[in-house]
Amino acid sequence: MSTPILIENENDVSPVTVKAKRFWDDERKIVLDDLPSHCPLCHEKVYPACLSTVMLAGEARLQTAFQCVNETCRRIFIGEYQATGMPNQFALVDVIPGEWEPETFCDEIRHLSPMFVTIYNQVMQARALKLDQLTGVGLRKALEFLVKDFAKYLAPEKAEEIEKAFLSECIRTYIDDHKTKACADRAAWLGNDEAHYIRKWERQDIDDLLLLIRLVANGVENHLLTEKYIGEMPGRN
Repeated sequence: MSTPILIENENDVSPVTVKAKRFWDDERKIVLDDLPSHCPLCHEKVYPACLSTVMLAGEARLQTAFQCVNETCRRIFIGEYQATGMPNQFALVDVIPGEWEPETFCDEIRHLSPMFVTIYNQVMQARALKLDQLTGVGLRKALEFLVKDFAKYLAPEKAEEIEKAFLSECIRTYIDDHKTKACADRAAWLGNDEAHYIRKWERQDIDDLLLLIRLVANGVENHLLTEKYIGEMPGRN
């Protein structure tokens, strides 16, 4: 095992020279171009301690065991590195394991659409596990629950009709704010893309879909909070 290297300040983070243990039990001196900047388990910014580095078969990849130096964590995680093409230099390509950190939503959203919150956070858990082919479809489902629950809140007498309607119809009929409507439309387009064989939106990805859904949730939250305060604080005569 190589001697642990403790990174003490930001200027020491990159690059770092370590000894990597090889398959036939000798060592090779290599340079790690960069280190993880956040612990994937506690999600805090850290300058981790390097504990041990092992070359993988073919010696084009290696793994380094790091320890989080955050006193409330101190857990071990793995950085995966790929050869850069420069002699003995390796670049960080992944950090494992990734621990799920639940997204928080305001009370108004949680009460309006608890299934939206549940589905959204299950998607985040799948994403942390690198299940990238499931996240888009899950986000599309989360969006539908949010929009339809909001539509039922606005028009409870049409609940059954709303439940059976297409998502696009609900967006068009029940979301009045034009910016929220535009974001919901685009989120639906990207969500549909994730379920189809051929993608129409090549320049957008899951990060765009996540951001659009958060914008829709923000629009719904703004509507609910506005109604709340108008109801609790009626205007002066």
